[in-house]
Amino acid sequence: MGSKIKMFETKRVDFMFWAITAIGILFLSFASMPILSPILIVLLGVVFGLLIIATFASEDFNFLVNIFLIGVTLRIFLSYLFYSTSFLVKSVYLSPGFLFVNDGFCYSQQGWQICQFAERGIKVTAETFMNDPNMRVWGSSGNITFYDFFASHVYSITGYSPLSLFFISSIAGSISGLFIYLIAKELFSKNVARISAGFAFFWPSFIMWSTQNLKEPMVAMFTFIFLWAIFYMSKHLHAVFIFLCLACLWTLFMISFPLFIIIVFAICLSVLFLFTSHFLQNKGVAIIVIGILGVLAFIFLKDSAISFIAKKSNYDISSYNSILDFFQYHRSVRAHGSLQFLKEINISNPVKAIFYAPLGLLYAIFAPFPWQLGSVMQIMAVPETIVFYALFPCTVKGVIFAYKKRFAQSILILSIILAMLSFLALVEGNSGTLFRHRAIVFYLILMFTAAGMTLKNEN
Repeated sequence: MGSKIKMFETKRVDFMFWAITAIGILFLSFASMPILSPILIVLLGVVFGLLIIATFASEDFNFLVNIFLIGVTLRIFLSYLFYSTSFLVKSVYLSPGFLFVNDGFCYSQQGWQICQFAERGIKVTAETFMNDPNMRVWGSSGNITFYDFFASHVYSITGYSPLSLFFISSIAGSISGLFIYLIAKELFSKNVARISAGFAFFWPSFIMWSTQNLKEPMVAMFTFIFLWAIFYMSKHLHAVFIFLCLACLWTLFMISFPLFIIIVFAICLSVLFLFTSHFLQNKGVAIIVIGILGVLAFIFLKDSAISFIAKKSNYDISSYNSILDFFQYHRSVRAHGSLQFLKEINISNPVKAIFYAPLGLLYAIFAPFPWQLGSVMQIMAVPETIVFYALFPCTVKGVIFAYKKRFAQSILILSIILAMLSFLALVEGNSGTLFRHRAIVFYLILMFTAAGMTLKNEN
């Protein structure tokens, strides 16, 4: 009976695949690329999501297909709504297609500029784009990243089509939800995975970041694919998944270098913690030993680490007195506007940073606070913030359960959460930017919230 159901579900996916392909070919015959490309992106994204479900989660096929299609439809609808509304709002007449003039608008503008230069045979690099004033354009952010070049490649195929970039973000956000389900199922249970998927697909800020041309949805997707591949390889070791892990790490290295460093650090920390706790047979002692080793590593290896980071990124860390001085500078730059917090704090030396860390972590986890209403986005964030506060005891319960009962499986994710929150605690000085930048770690935190909720219901 089970094999017949699985065969039926496979045939359903095959039918949907060919139906979508036929529709795509029909549109290809009549529509121009700027009109056609957003539709094809959605169709290909839906097919990819359905194949993931059919291949790796066929036992929960109906639930995942429904939640995936609803999540995709919601994101696509909002993306198109914001895109269309931007043409009716006079205050954004200089940024048609972008109702919210944020980093997504800058990526689009710079990507389109790079694309136009490439079409004229002019090779553009990060260095030439930043130093040549003729290459600058309205909306330039003052910085150039791999994501700008990604946007230029998209535009070279689609023509100027911001909607294509919005839909790519929408698909990436939806695919992230599927991999959150797969990770939570490996780490906990199917019930926890379902609740985690619900959070991933319908948490308001996750939806909002997926409707704009921002890096976060794509970074989240590759991060979760990497984490899932790690879990999957522990049971099904195969060269394909090793390649997948390396490909995801390379992509994160290109798109979000700080997160790449955090993940590599978390991997090293997890391996060291597992080895030390197994050897010492005591997790508490293992934490102390790793703390001592961490201090020694910071003392003797920090210069080499700073040199590597400065070489591989566009951050000129060597011009600062220390890595903490570098963090202090970036924190002071971001600590402005109505959403800035603790601007007077100085973390330029280890002692000050250690004393500030608990307060910084408090902001990293709980900000923006309900009374910080500095923008429309922050007003929209109030309901989910209150919900998170109400669910936080479940989060703590889930983390404790994972630490006690799923230690070996959860140590990597817990290490990423701790490292990411610590990093944000030191470099963020504005609740608005913090709210967006912590989105990736919040996907993971809400998995433990789901675990805590399940434990509470079972009790």
